[in-house]
Amino acid sequence: MSYQTLKEQLKTGQLSPCFHFFGEEQYLKNHYIGLLKNAVVDGAMETFNYTVFEGSVSPDTLITALQTPPMMAEKKLVLLKDTGIFTPGAAGKDQLQAMFADWPSYAYLVAAEDKFDKRSAVYKAFLKIGLSVEFAYRTRADLRVWVLKILKQNGKTMKADTLEVFIDAAGVDMHGILGNLEKLIAFTADRSEIKKEDVEALLVRSFMTKEYMLTDALLAKNQEGAFAALSALWEMQTDPIRILTVIASNFLSVAHARALLDDKVPYPAIVDALHLPSAFLAKKAVETAGKTDSRRLDRAIHAIKETDYKMKLGMVEPKTGITLLCAELLK
Repeated sequence: MSYQTLKEQLKTGQLSPCFHFFGEEQYLKNHYIGLLKNAVVDGAMETFNYTVFEGSVSPDTLITALQTPPMMAEKKLVLLKDTGIFTPGAAGKDQLQAMFADWPSYAYLVAAEDKFDKRSAVYKAFLKIGLSVEFAYRTRADLRVWVLKILKQNGKTMKADTLEVFIDAAGVDMHGILGNLEKLIAFTADRSEIKKEDVEALLVRSFMTKEYMLTDALLAKNQEGAFAALSALWEMQTDPIRILTVIASNFLSVAHARALLDDKVPYPAIVDALHLPSAFLAKKAVETAGKTDSRRLDRAIHAIKETDYKMKLGMVEPKTGITLLCAELLK
């Protein structure tokens, strides 16, 4: 509902003062941050009226930024990205609660924070004036519509059966799908139809990419396979954050499946509950869960969270952090 509310607000121009964006679909998150920025900030005065805090920010600094009136404009926007300011252990809760209770009319805030303590008084104060929007992975039906729209914009077509093969092959996130579409569009040059053989020639199925070879090897405790895949990813100059995201996504899916298996949930219901973009990935997660001890998965998720925390705070160099995490997950 909140996702549709956001789209409606952008359409009408009647925006909530505050937004909380969370969820695994980074492409959509960034897309809507951009739309809100365009709706709120006068481009000529962006330097003065658009402020981004990433990694960390103190309550005092945030409040000062919000309470400073916009320069030569009616509105200003502040963006928070993974600052941790709304986590359970963060300081300044009374200040933040008071900030939401006495909100300046010219200020807008987007908190792109996956960690926001929803049990806190701060969150309740936020909800009185703000909108919380989850950006989950899109359904297969949503992806079909989106892919066909992009193809049409680029003068390309794709038959229904080819589209299904493409979605199976293109990856689990919209960034990955868009990148693969761009490759196919360039590959087919002046030819209007993208054929199944084009997809098969240019794309390797997502579960056979180096990223998924890595996570498969980690889950199977295959040390040689894991470090071979990781070495290949470094040679491809893959972003460590992307690798961490894929590792976290896979381990969380397997842990979710393991918990449902322990609760005696029927196999088809587990596949549906995982909300993965392809049935193959969902079935694979359930099969892996059946062979993986829940205590090991708990330890793995804790290690992933620790690595994420240390990388965001600069306590460990990203490539070193990923390498150490892989070693830990293989235990």
